[in-house]
Amino acid sequence: MPVELGASSTAAGKANSRSAELFVIIIAMVFFLGAFLRINRYLQNRSLYIDEAMFALNILERTPVQLVGPLSYDQTSPVGFTLLVKLLTMAFGVSEPVLRLVPLLAGLASLPLFYILAKTWLPKWASLLAVVLFAVSDELGNYAAWFDKYSSDVTLTIIILLVGLWFYDSRRRTRYLVFGIVGVVAVWFSYPVSIVLAGIGLPLFFLALGRNSRKEALLVAVMAGCWLASAAALWAVSVRAVLESPSRGAFWASSGGFLVFPPLTVAQVEKDIRILVRPFEEPLGFAFYGGVVLLYGLGAIDAVRTGGTRLFLVTPFLITIALSALRLYPLYVRLILFLVPLLLLTVVMGIVRFSEELTSRTEKILAFGFLALTLYQPFRIGLARGLHPRESEEIRPLIIRQIESYRPGDVLALYYGAQPAYRYYAYHLGVNQGIPVDINNHRGAPERYCEDVKPLVAHPRVWVLFSHSHGAEEKIIVDCLDRLGEQQSKLQETGASLYLYDLRAVSDGSAPGD
Repeated sequence: MPVELGASSTAAGKANSRSAELFVIIIAMVFFLGAFLRINRYLQNRSLYIDEAMFALNILERTPVQLVGPLSYDQTSPVGFTLLVKLLTMAFGVSEPVLRLVPLLAGLASLPLFYILAKTWLPKWASLLAVVLFAVSDELGNYAAWFDKYSSDVTLTIIILLVGLWFYDSRRRTRYLVFGIVGVVAVWFSYPVSIVLAGIGLPLFFLALGRNSRKEALLVAVMAGCWLASAAALWAVSVRAVLESPSRGAFWASSGGFLVFPPLTVAQVEKDIRILVRPFEEPLGFAFYGGVVLLYGLGAIDAVRTGGTRLFLVTPFLITIALSALRLYPLYVRLILFLVPLLLLTVVMGIVRFSEELTSRTEKILAFGFLALTLYQPFRIGLARGLHPRESEEIRPLIIRQIESYRPGDVLALYYGAQPAYRYYAYHLGVNQGIPVDINNHRGAPERYCEDVKPLVAHPRVWVLFSHSHGAEEKIIVDCLDRLGEQQSKLQETGASLYLYDLRAVSDGSAPGD
């Protein structure tokens, strides 16, 4: 009998070992898939989008010291992130791949870091599900190949959560110093990290009070005070001037990301519900987001009921909601990308809770269908767009074509949406064709676009470049040009157009040859 028990134990040990090896292989495959979906987008090397171009112009035109202050072109970026990109361009030259390298590396690093975070709170099968959703996320993959700080926001959020978990479990006296320094430095590399730190600091403070440890609560308060002082210094140095600009304030006000508080009408309540539900559609990517909100609610309730470090998953989202109600931080797709790890983990926590309530075979079959319907969309979209990345504003091929076709005496007119990208590529490609003519922003008075193009009359070759067009403005401007002269050619790429005109019109506005 003892021999049989020993044989059974050995067989069970081998089975567990094979199971563990299989799990490691599957996790490695998921990491590979997530890395491939991010790198594939990066290697597409698409043209700079208007926001990327405006940020890139700051990197081009400013010294490292000048980048510490408020940026130009209504841009704002954490000083640490900006200087890191500047150092890379100084070392390797200015190009789209170099500009996007930090976001890519952050996106790649986030994959194993998120798994470490997931397995802290979730069972093995649930942590695998969370990592798969994280790896195929379309928004995370897209911003890993986007020149801006949003991908690194996600990675730093995960790092801060991991440090917070270490802090909670550690009994070392130096943990306050370590976590304090990490937080002080992190806020200079990511704006929303301040929200995450607050979402960790508040539970730590009240948990300490709950244990009647006033000394511990005081130390947490001092540590949080250091974080707040560092964030305030960053605000004064590089954020305040940009965020207080009228154009930036108008943009965020029109983004639809601010909650109405208090909501006093049915319409306002409906608007607030749409804003609160939208993060599960964007950036999480769920189509059947009603079911996802239900799962998130189950997970959030379980986190609050359990308490401890699980509160770290819920409080940053609650703080972000409060800031939105105060009109300080909009619930806008890229600005809340940092919440994706927290929201995903809470949703999967809800799936775990949901599965624990199932008893009969019928219930399990129905639940599986519900979960498959809920989780299908992010898989489908994430894989499809990761394998075949989307284009946005492919202005670079048109600029190259215009450069190759340039003749002395040609005039180039730039629609205002195309100006940042053109100025970046003009520098990057070494263009020297004279000063372009700007077509300014006249959204409130479209009739003025004709006034901007009238000075171009009498030139035999006028190039007109469009990108990031607003509404029907391209058509309005083209109609004005058609009345002034003759369209010689039109080239079009995704989100961008290049026209060539002969504007040798006579004084009465008749076309050439009349």
